[in-house]
Amino acid sequence: MPIDNLKKTLRTIFGTRIWSLLRYIVYKDTRRAFTGKFNNYQLAIDKSNTNSNYTDDRLDKIIYQKLTNWKSSSIEDYQYIFATLISLISDKNKKINILEVGGGHNPIYVYVKKLLNKKKFNNINFYVLERESVCKLIKHKERKLKYVHSIKKLKKIDYCFFTSSAQYINEFELLINSIAKLKPEYIGLFKLFTYRGKNDFYSVQTNMRPNKFPVKIFSINNLINLFNIYNYKTIFSNELYANNDYLLNFKEKIFKTNLVFRKA
Repeated sequence: MPIDNLKKTLRTIFGTRIWSLLRYIVYKDTRRAFTGKFNNYQLAIDKSNTNSNYTDDRLDKIIYQKLTNWKSSSIEDYQYIFATLISLISDKNKKINILEVGGGHNPIYVYVKKLLNKKKFNNINFYVLERESVCKLIKHKERKLKYVHSIKKLKKIDYCFFTSSAQYINEFELLINSIAKLKPEYIGLFKLFTYRGKNDFYSVQTNMRPNKFPVKIFSINNLINLFNIYNYKTIFSNELYANNDYLLNFKEKIFKTNLVFRKA
């Protein structure tokens, strides 16, 4: 019997709730696993099964058809950090351009709109950098929000940030070089995976079944040194020990880290 038919039969026999519980018991570890430790991106992609470095077009079509309803969105701590910073640097007499890398169907735009007063919000233009296929799928009617698949046409950015996206970007250093040319005053990186070793490395993330995709584990010192090259200094940093949340098959202590840099 084909595996899909077997799953349907078992779901019918046990019912939806029992079937969901059984799936949780069977897959609870593999959902959280980072598998393997690799010295470069290509070795990790060879162990992956997606046609990109994160989700694939099939999954995109399911989740990117409609922008999140900002009025009903819940706000996490790092989103408060971002919105507070924007509130401080925004000026009712000055237009501000914000670039988000990897906002998907749930951009930070919706949280800033929820938190800021109308006058400050109306002076902000939001750009979300995504794959071209994602830009075509996104549906919204927000005047201040634009999805782009290249930053070549952008001339000036006041603030740039990555929300849980930096670790999934191949050639991250080249992207930072391009972003630095836009001279943002602030660059924020939120919810990225770091450790305290000397060199970056890659693993394969398997908690978005059935997809398996490369994930970069940043050396925190190397990351800070990268931004220092472009004369950005750390103004905010916090980290949360992440090994309790992810089943890893390597021994390094992994952290979920939030960083904000400012142009010196």
